[in-house]
Amino acid sequence: MKVKQLALAVSVAVAGLVVSTSAAKAATVVQTYDFNPGSASVPASYSFDFNSFDKSLGTLTGVSIEVDTSIDATVYVYANQNNGTQTFNSAIASVPVTVTGPDGGLTPVTATATSSGGTTSLGNPYTAYGLTAFGTNTFTDSDLNTYEQDSVVSQSWSASAASASYSGSTNGSGVSFGGSATINGDVILTYTYTPATTSSVPEPTTILGSLVALGLGVAARRMKARRTA
Repeated sequence: MKVKQLALAVSVAVAGLVVSTSAAKAATVVQTYDFNPGSASVPASYSFDFNSFDKSLGTLTGVSIEVDTSIDATVYVYANQNNGTQTFNSAIASVPVTVTGPDGGLTPVTATATSSGGTTSLGNPYTAYGLTAFGTNTFTDSDLNTYEQDSVVSQSWSASAASASYSGSTNGSGVSFGGSATINGDVILTYTYTPATTSSVPEPTTILGSLVALGLGVAARRMKARRTA
């Protein structure tokens, strides 16, 4: 009978064991660099630093680079022949922007501004003024090791806007294009990671052992109390 009572106490203690775990939610670290907020004539280059990912925060799972650009362009349309007025269907200005980080160059982002058509005559160029365009591209990088360090360190980045190109659509060969452009924009770097565990969960076997010992102690005290009663 005493053995059965002891076994019952242990079984009740073990039956109360519940081990629960929950997956950590993803977190992000976002850094932004605005290159030339006041706009500058192209070509133009900018150097800046972003911080590396601190591995003590957790496990890096993704790197995303967003490049936003805005250009303002003035396109001049010239008549090349001495035969009076020339016509064109559109005037276009485009500026490619390349962002370079610790993992090398990324695919350029090209912002393109387009005007409606018009006419131009020799010596009196038509100006397609106030052309504005926005370009946004987002890239992901699978080479995560390039971005993470044991502590936060500065990593060198750059944004380079090439000379603008000017073109258009015409009805003949008597028109050429030129102009000027300015650019501004930003680069947004986002680290996605799984946060490091801040508190440890005891192993199930450790919890089980503690409960068994507790059950044995309770049963022993009960039996001792009955013998002395």
